[in-house]
Amino acid sequence: MTARRVWLSIKTPLTMLLLLGLVLFAAAWGYRNATAPIPPRPPEPCVDQAVGPKYLPSHAVLRLYNGTETNGFAKRAATILRADGFRVIRIANAPQPINGVTVVGVNDKSPEVVLVRSYLPNATFIADPNKLDHVVDITVGKGFTGFAKNPLDSVPLPNGHACIPRIQAGAEADSLYTA
Repeated sequence: MTARRVWLSIKTPLTMLLLLGLVLFAAAWGYRNATAPIPPRPPEPCVDQAVGPKYLPSHAVLRLYNGTETNGFAKRAATILRADGFRVIRIANAPQPINGVTVVGVNDKSPEVVLVRSYLPNATFIADPNKLDHVVDITVGKGFTGFAKNPLDSVPLPNGHACIPRIQAGAEADSLYTA
């Protein structure tokens, strides 16, 4: 056999094998991407606003999580915080039970974190620089005995500006979230 005849006899099966490999690769890629979890939506950045000389509880937005096995624990804590003027947009269960209280915020100098930590002086603080929305997450767990007797009622702002969560800054806030 000549080289030309060999090529003519293997050209079609070789092409079919290459096409089959391409189809199998595309099917594996499609299946992997179709079954992958959808990534969470990134938080919307906060809005820098002039709020006056003091940061008040009404400027802060909170999410409370129940880190105990007692029903309604976070809801009772949210009732007290709402009575003091905080905006609680979510009450839910924590992924697992914890001991004590955890506060997660953008950093420990942020006015909303300073204000919340004054209510929970023994809480463990976790800084999360990815919390661009400036919403504070509080997880109340076993051992939570209550709030501080004399928490701050405001935090002074040197320039009168604070980064307010978009949910609090816009007029449509009440229609977007319910707790």
